[in-house]
Amino acid sequence: MTTERKASHAGSWYQSNPTKLSNQLNNFLTTPPNKAPSSSQPSSSSQPSSLSSQPSNIPSAIISPHAGYSYSGPTAGCAFHLGLEARLQSSSSPPLTHVFVLHPSHHVHLPGVGVSPCTKVSTPVGDLEVDRAMMGEAMERMREAGVEVTNITKEEDEDEHSGEMQYPLIAQLLNAYNSPALLVPFMVGSTSPSTSRLIGSTLSPYLFSPTSFTVVSSDFCHWGRRFGYTPFSNHPSVSQMIADLDQEGMSEIESLSPGGFVDYINRTRNTICGRHPIECFLYAAEGRYGKGGEGGGDGGEFRFVRYEKSSEVVDIQDSSVSYAGGVFYSPS
Repeated sequence: MTTERKASHAGSWYQSNPTKLSNQLNNFLTTPPNKAPSSSQPSSSSQPSSLSSQPSNIPSAIISPHAGYSYSGPTAGCAFHLGLEARLQSSSSPPLTHVFVLHPSHHVHLPGVGVSPCTKVSTPVGDLEVDRAMMGEAMERMREAGVEVTNITKEEDEDEHSGEMQYPLIAQLLNAYNSPALLVPFMVGSTSPSTSRLIGSTLSPYLFSPTSFTVVSSDFCHWGRRFGYTPFSNHPSVSQMIADLDQEGMSEIESLSPGGFVDYINRTRNTICGRHPIECFLYAAEGRYGKGGEGGGDGGEFRFVRYEKSSEVVDIQDSSVSYAGGVFYSPS
């Protein structure tokens, strides 16, 4: 029996017309990088020097924002182009079989992971089939590890935008490259660091399979009174302080340091809404490629490639949301 997740945010957060959306997505996918790793300022060149030559390793994951496409589309498109599209174009890699999506929950309280009953995800540019068998296997392993796995409803899934904003880009690219890859989405709740570690270590063999690709969904700083977060409000350049704050967190991610990222969040309280999926991913990478991991300590490489803000903050009445896109390269 097919249970279809409708494209519930089409027509509001993004185009519902298939042709218009496809053209828009193709434009997003041509967005150039504007940011070099460990740099708080965008490069003046459309191609940062550190990205002038692509890593020899194959991209296996990205961090992508999930706001409405009019805000976050270029950043998401850049990450998807350098990440998933580059992976699909790789002739030295086995065919892609699965795309995992780790996304946060904005509406449902979850101490662990939420799983939708949907077997198909609909988008205006094509449908995505969900691998229920692999999802069930991963769920069982997480439960055995002590993670609370919650079966959310179809309606709760459709209310959540953080996964949905990734699905059209995934569908667009899989269709463009005739890939039969299946979708495996997980909604990550407000997990403790210990639970994030359990989730990451359990999912690590799945996320870093040679035939898998992972999308981690997250926006960065939400600044303003409506978000309850206004540090630096008396600083002469609030926008620069926001960028510096985000950069500090991005540096921890580029260092592949889950502990450092958790400490950063606890210290700054930066309103990174996908911080828990990011934590899970970093723990997964540590379990796979860190010292003592299955990869023998041959760590991967994470590069942030684009950073933008929805607006430049001038005074306390303003608000801003930051968007960062980055690519993880697994060791060969």
